[in-house]
Amino acid sequence: MKFDDSKKDYLEAYDTANSGWSMWLPEATSDLEFYANAQWNGEDLKVLKELNRTAVTLNKVKRTVNLISGIEIRDRHILKIGPTGFDDDQSCSQMTELVMNAMTCGDGYDILSDCFKWGALCTGANLIEPYLDREGYIKFARRAHNSFLLDPAFTKKDLSDCRYILGGQYLSDGLILEFIPELTKKSLEEIPKGSSLRWNYLSRNHKRKLRMVEEFWRRDSKTIPMIIDRMTGKQHEFDDFATKLGGDKKYANYVVGNDISANGSPRWSKFNATKRMVTLTVFVDGEPVAEQENPSQIDDFNQTLVSGDFIPELERDDLKLQGIVRTLRDIQNVKNKRISQMIDIVEAQLTVWRKAKAGSLVDDRDAYGSGQGNVVWMKEESDMNDFQQLPGVGIPAGVFGLFETLEKEEIQIAGLNESIFGTEQSEVSGVLEKQRTGAALTGQQGLFQSFRGSKRELGRKLVKIIQKNYSDQKIQRITNKPPAQDLRVPDFTKYDCVPTEGLLTDSQRQLYYLELRGLKREDPSIPIPWSEILAAAPMQNKDRLLESIKKQEQQEQQQQEQEQKEKQQLERLREAKIQADLGRGVERQTQAVENRTTAQLNRAKLMTEIQDLQNRGQLEQVDRLLERMRLEIEMEKAMTERMKANSTGDK
Repeated sequence: MKFDDSKKDYLEAYDTANSGWSMWLPEATSDLEFYANAQWNGEDLKVLKELNRTAVTLNKVKRTVNLISGIEIRDRHILKIGPTGFDDDQSCSQMTELVMNAMTCGDGYDILSDCFKWGALCTGANLIEPYLDREGYIKFARRAHNSFLLDPAFTKKDLSDCRYILGGQYLSDGLILEFIPELTKKSLEEIPKGSSLRWNYLSRNHKRKLRMVEEFWRRDSKTIPMIIDRMTGKQHEFDDFATKLGGDKKYANYVVGNDISANGSPRWSKFNATKRMVTLTVFVDGEPVAEQENPSQIDDFNQTLVSGDFIPELERDDLKLQGIVRTLRDIQNVKNKRISQMIDIVEAQLTVWRKAKAGSLVDDRDAYGSGQGNVVWMKEESDMNDFQQLPGVGIPAGVFGLFETLEKEEIQIAGLNESIFGTEQSEVSGVLEKQRTGAALTGQQGLFQSFRGSKRELGRKLVKIIQKNYSDQKIQRITNKPPAQDLRVPDFTKYDCVPTEGLLTDSQRQLYYLELRGLKREDPSIPIPWSEILAAAPMQNKDRLLESIKKQEQQEQQQQEQEQKEKQQLERLREAKIQADLGRGVERQTQAVENRTTAQLNRAKLMTEIQDLQNRGQLEQVDRLLERMRLEIEMEKAMTERMKANSTGDK
């Protein structure tokens, strides 16, 4: 009964989507045909055939598409997971290594480039879809414009408001059994083979040997039991909580009801919540054969849209999604017609007009001959004017001017210039040429910005798929490290990481090497040892070189340590000398104080003696003592000046 409801929903969704994109699909197919050189429509070919003219195709659309696609491949960047905070480096670094491994081993970058070329540039839209192979590793598939149908009402390029995605493809029985494990060979044989009336734009080559497989991806929801930790506020699915406790739901209910927090209140609260989910139903030749939640176990579509210009507010569905080819088709048509006319005129000039009188030639077929040295034999009775060659009509000069104008207009319509194609004849400097090329690419930044947005969205989905499907053993096998603590946090893509672009490398080790070189180049003063840079370098047989560099670094380190020791010894000697000089200065000052004290005592005694001599009237002796005192004072003053001079010299 459930399958019957899914089939009914699928048919209704297909009718709605097919009607909504019925104007876009033929236009997108024509865009792809224009790239592939099929640029003449049936009516024009019929007219050319009636006029006996050649349908010449001067394909400049392919040149433009290949140029922009080549620029994307040349400037290709890896997809890495950058941290949003300072505490997220370890988990984001490990997730980057896991994503790089998936993108490299699953050819993700090449498939992304194909989606950009055939989707964003040619048809207007492609899908890139990561999926898990039988061994549980991530692989990638490209969904061409004619193999999927989106909800016509979607308006956001991240498909967040897209209700469903439909897919169709022809597969062999072996591939069907490989991709649908629920299906057995016997049950597949019981499904009657039929020619599907759907997916009319899908290639039907060898369809008799293949079977139509259709996919119905749709957003859904279900009610699940949840618990909340009152102490931390974190919510958990009850089933995950029970799994951590051993898988016994009765025991999990017991824990929830009896676990008491420190304040005496229950720690856990149980409630029901609505969970988003994506359901996949698979049909083989119109019959449903399997239905389950997203096999990748994420609550979103696996598919990521890679598109060109997307204008959802446009009423016309054939215009709201288009690539760069759409803008070049009209002028390419006009150029093809003009070149066909010019070739016809030139051929008419080479094969001149002739007039001949009936029966005047020996062989009437000679009138249709051409080439150098061709002879036309006339009958003897014929007049020489019975056969004449007339000059052809010249090509009007304006035709060449018109063609040159169309050539320039096509380049301008594409948002480019002649410099980027290398066809400009003027002689300019290399710097100016580079500036002109960069200016030409400025007009295409919208395409590249949209592509970067698709790459970021793909990165977010890859993180979720890895979180849900990679075991701890697989993570350790890929990264050689145990899983980081926050690697499986459910809201990891919201708060802890952001998908970004980085330098194109095949591994995280090479990326680390390039980032080290960049830091060393930007600031040579950063103490990054060359042995660390060389250890990360993608070189073969680098052990001897690495050992030599390590020895040299050790010698340099030992030399620096020796120089540091010598410098410290010199500093200690200088400090000792300073201390010794300071000691001598203190000693001199102490001696000076003692000398001054002794001199003062001597002068005091001398003054007492002078006073006694004056009282006794011995004036001659008084004069001798005063002269002696004067000499002592002068000697003391001279000694003080000398000590000051010595003290200044020591300093």
